[in-house]
Amino acid sequence: MQAIYGAEIQPGHSLLDYMTVTEDRETAKKNLDRALVGERLVESAYSGEEMRSRLYFEVSHNPFSQKMAL
Repeated sequence: MQAIYGAEIQPGHSLLDYMTVTEDRETAKKNLDRALVGERLVESAYSGEEMRSRLYFEVSHNPFSQKMAL
């Protein structure tokens, strides 16, 4: 987040709180929502403040479930 948005992540905050580019934040929120309902996905995209400083990333969302022992 420091390299992309110039923000240092603070404990207790969502990564979405630091995304200053609306499109990046909306895409990340949609992908997180998809992962939370069990969908596995990989996204490749540019993210960041200005076109000249945007960085290319590949992000993988792999949901997991915790099974309880009997």
